[in-house]
Amino acid sequence: MISVLAEGMGIDNAFDATAAGISKFKPNLIVCLGIAGSLTSDLKIGDVSVSSEVIDVSQNIKITEVVSPRKRRPSNRAKAQRPLASKTIVELSPKPFSILPELSASFRFLRSHPTLKVDLADWVGQAKDRRSALLGENPSAELAEEMLRDPSAEIGPIISGPVVASSAFKDTLKKIDRKVMAVETESSGVCRAAAAESIPCITVRGISDHADVNKNALERTTKLAARQLAADNAISYFTLQLRNPSFMRIASNHHQDANQPQLFKCSDSEPDKIFLKVSSDIDAYLQKMSPEYKHRPNNASLPIPRVMNDMVDDEVEEFTLKRPRPIFEALRDARNIFIKLPKSYPNQTIAWSIAQSLLKSEMDGKQILPLVASGDELTPPSKGIEHATGINPNDPAMLRHFTPVLIVNEPQFHSHPKMNFLITEVQKFSSCPTIFISRSESPTDQIDRLKADLGLIDHSTAPVPFHEIASYLETAFEMNSAEADSVASRLDETFSKFRLHTHPAYFVGLQETTLDALIQANQRAELIQLAVDGLLTFVVAFDESPVKLSRTTREEFLSDLAFEIRVEKRTYSREDLYSYVREFSKRKALEIQPEEFLKGYFAVGLLNDANGRVSFSVPFLEAYLLSERLRSDAKSAALYFEPRQAEFDQFTFDLYVERGACESVVSAICNFARETLSLCDETENVYLTKQVKPRALSTPQMLVKLANEMGEAAVRMAESSGSKEVRDEKQRLLDTRQAVRGKVASRDPMSNNELPEETKAEFAKLDALSRASTLLATLIGSGAERLDGNIKEEIANLVLQILERFLHYWTINRMVVNFEELREELKSDETVDNLIKELGLYSEQKESIRENLMTFLDDQELRLLSGPGGVLFSRLSQYAGVRSLRPIFAKVKPNCTIQKLFRDAWLMDVEHESGKKALKDTLQHYKGSPLLRLIITNHLMNRIFWHHWQRESKASFVDVARYSLAPLGLKPADEHTQKMLKGPTR
Repeated sequence: MISVLAEGMGIDNAFDATAAGISKFKPNLIVCLGIAGSLTSDLKIGDVSVSSEVIDVSQNIKITEVVSPRKRRPSNRAKAQRPLASKTIVELSPKPFSILPELSASFRFLRSHPTLKVDLADWVGQAKDRRSALLGENPSAELAEEMLRDPSAEIGPIISGPVVASSAFKDTLKKIDRKVMAVETESSGVCRAAAAESIPCITVRGISDHADVNKNALERTTKLAARQLAADNAISYFTLQLRNPSFMRIASNHHQDANQPQLFKCSDSEPDKIFLKVSSDIDAYLQKMSPEYKHRPNNASLPIPRVMNDMVDDEVEEFTLKRPRPIFEALRDARNIFIKLPKSYPNQTIAWSIAQSLLKSEMDGKQILPLVASGDELTPPSKGIEHATGINPNDPAMLRHFTPVLIVNEPQFHSHPKMNFLITEVQKFSSCPTIFISRSESPTDQIDRLKADLGLIDHSTAPVPFHEIASYLETAFEMNSAEADSVASRLDETFSKFRLHTHPAYFVGLQETTLDALIQANQRAELIQLAVDGLLTFVVAFDESPVKLSRTTREEFLSDLAFEIRVEKRTYSREDLYSYVREFSKRKALEIQPEEFLKGYFAVGLLNDANGRVSFSVPFLEAYLLSERLRSDAKSAALYFEPRQAEFDQFTFDLYVERGACESVVSAICNFARETLSLCDETENVYLTKQVKPRALSTPQMLVKLANEMGEAAVRMAESSGSKEVRDEKQRLLDTRQAVRGKVASRDPMSNNELPEETKAEFAKLDALSRASTLLATLIGSGAERLDGNIKEEIANLVLQILERFLHYWTINRMVVNFEELREELKSDETVDNLIKELGLYSEQKESIRENLMTFLDDQELRLLSGPGGVLFSRLSQYAGVRSLRPIFAKVKPNCTIQKLFRDAWLMDVEHESGKKALKDTLQHYKGSPLLRLIITNHLMNRIFWHHWQRESKASFVDVARYSLAPLGLKPADEHTQKMLKGPTR
C-alpha cells in the first residue's frame, strides 16, 4: 500500500499526484482520502461518506447575481431607497464518474460481517471518544445536538468541485441527484487519472462541515478541530477496511473473473464473491444478447426506462398515472411490482439491464442482490428460483449481507402448471422484493391471479429519462454538458418521432460516427439501423436450428414482408406466413423450418398475430425495412409516395429520402408543391401589413402586464398549500381559463363540422400547403447529402414560397375569431354573473373574475395568432436545419421580406454567424406586424434551449433575439434567457 500526498488542494493537484503515482507504482486500486462538506441531514460532523459515484462539477461552472429593485407602493412622502433584492443563479455541467459496484458494495459488508461488525462498533466508540476530545469543550448548540448521535458511515454520490459558501450553490448541488451526500475538491481529479488507466478508485471522506455559509465560523470556533476529527475518522474507517476480506480481494486483484460453481453456497467471509458472481452473470448475459455491450465504457451506466404506477383513484373511480420515476424508487415503495412492457418493446435484456442498475443501490440497509430468472427456466417440479439463479435467496448467511431482489422475466402465463409452480416458488421467498416483467396481455385471468396472489402493484414503462441519456453521452463520448444535452434532445426527438421505445441495448451500440451524422446531417437512419440490428440479434439468439441464419438474411425477409403488407396491401394469417417462408426459402435455396424460423420474431415481439392477422409490432422497424426495400424499386416507390394520397407514410418517407430518393419521387413532390402554389393568389402577406394586432401587443406595457399576470396566475396555481382558500383560488382560475378556451373554440371555424363549401375549399388549400411544406422540408433536410445541388436549390426556393403562403392563409384563418366581440361579451355583467352561477363561485369575486377572463382572453388571442408562425419556423428548422446545406443558401432567392425571414432563421440553424448577420439585416428593414418579431424571438430562444450547445452559437441566437424585440421597446427577460442558455433540466 502506497500513500501519495498532493502538492496542494484542488482537482488539478489531485490529478497530477494520482497520475504520477500510477506511473511510478502501477496500483490495482486507488482510494482518495480526505474531508468533505455534508449536503444531507443524514451526515453530521465526524461522519464518513463513501462514494458510490463521483460527480464532477468543476467544468463550465457559472455563478451570477441577478439584482432587481424591490417593488413598493407609490407614496407622496420621500423615503430612503430600500435595498435591492438579489437572486443567485448557479449553472453547472455535471460529469459523473462511476465506482465499481462491487467496490462500493464491499464497504456495506462491514455492517453484516460477523467479525467486522464488532470492529465497526469499536470504530463508532472510538470516533465518539475522538469527537468528545476534540469538540467536547463548550460546543455550540448545533454541535451539542449533533454529538448526541453516534457517528456513522454512509454510501452515496459525492460531488467534486469548488466549495462555495452560498446556499444557492448548495441547493443547486443537491438538485443534481437527490441522493447526493457530500461535496469536496479533489476526487474528480483522482477519478479522471484513474479512468485513463482503467484502474478502479473510490473516495472516503470525513465530514468537517455542512458546506454552508457557517463553514468558516465553524472552523474558527472549533479551532480546526472539526477538520481534524473528520480526517481522523476517515483514515480510521478506511483502516478498518484493510481487515475486510471482501475489500482486500478486490483491492489485490480487481480484474480477475469469478469462477464459481453453478449453485453458489454462501459464506460469511466471501460476500464479495457472491456479488461478483451475480455481477458477472448479468454482464455475461448482456454480452451474449447484445455483442456490442462488451465495448461500452465501464463507467458509463446504461440508460434505464422509468415506470409509472397504475393506480385506481377511489374518488374519481378511474385509472390515473402517477409521475414517471426510477424503477428503484417504485420497488422501494411497493416492494412487489409488475412492469407491463409495450408489445413492441424488445425485452430480452431489459430484466438484466434493470438488475445491473440495482447493483448500485441498497435496500433495508443492505446491498441489493438482483437475481434474474426467465419464465421458461422455471419448470416444475424442481427447476425453480435456486436452479435458475444459482443462489438460495433464503440462505441466512447471505441475508446477513444482502437484500435479494427477484426479477422474473416473461412468466409463462399460458401454462397452468408453470404458473402454479411459479407462484409457489416466489411465495417461498416472500421476504424478497420482486419485479415481474412482461409484454403479455393474455390470458388475463392468469395475469390477474399472479398479481393478486403475490400482491404485485401494476406499473407501465415511461421513456428513458432525458438526463440519463445525456449523462451516458457525457461519460461514453466525453462530451461537455451542453453538447450532451443537445445530442440527447435529438436522440429523444428521433425516438419519439419514430415511436421507438428506447431500450438500454440501443445505447450500447452507439458510435461517435452515428452521433456525428445525427448532428451534422440529421441522419436518423443510422440510429434506426442500430436498433434494427439489436432486435435482430435477439431473434437470432432464439434460433435453435443447426445452421443459424444471419441478421442480414432475416432483415431481407422482413423487408420483403413489409413490402407485401404495406405496398401490395396483402394480409397474412399465421398459416399464410408459413407458406411465405417456404417461398422465401425456395427462392434463396436455404433449408428453413418455418416454425423455428418465425419463433424468434414472435418471441421478441417484432411480429404480432392478432385476430388471425399478422402485422409488425414495431413501427420504426417496419418503416426502416420498407424504406430500404423501396430504394431498389423506383416504380413502387413513386406509387407508394404519391403526395396526394389521403394517408401518406411520413415515417417511411423520411428514412427513404435519407437513404436516397429516386428521381420520380423527388419530381412528384416538387410538382405537387407547384400545383399547390398555383391555387394561391399573390396577395401581400398579412404580416407585411398591420392587420395582425393582438391587443396584448398594443403597447410594450400591455405585453409586460400580460406576462406578469399570467406569471402570477401560474404561481397561484402551483401553490402547494392545502388550505380551502388556496384550493378555491386555484379552482376559480382553472374554471375561468376553461371558460375562455370554450368561448374561443366555439368561434373557431375549424371546430365546426357543418362548413360552407367556400370554407371547405380554404381548409383543403391549408391541408395541401401543410403537406407540401412538410414533404419539401423533409426532402431537402433528410436528402441533404443525396440530392444534386440544382435540385436542392429548386426545393429550397419552393420551401420558402410554400411557407410564406401557408403563413399568410393560416393566419388569416385564425383572424376569423373576433376577439373584440368576445371581449365585450365576456366582460359584461350578464356573462360574469352567469359564470358565477354555473361554476358556484362567490359573487364578491366578481371583479377578480372579470379581470381573469380578460387576462386569459388576451393570452388566448396571442397564442392563437402566433401559433402558425411558431409552427412553421420550427418545422423548417426541425426538418431541414442541416449543416451540409450551407452552400445552398448563397443560391436561394427569396421573393419578399417574409421569405427572407424564413431563409435567415433557417440559416441561423445551419451557420449561426452568417445567419445572424443576414437575419439582423432583414429585421432592420421589416416594418410589418410586431407579432412576427415576437414569434421569431421565441423561435430563436427555443432553438438555443434544445439544439445548440456551442457558446458562440448561443450568444448569436440571444443577440438576434434581443435585436428582434428592440423596436418594440422590449427584451427577453434575464431569467428566461438564463433558462434557455442553460438548456433542459436534468
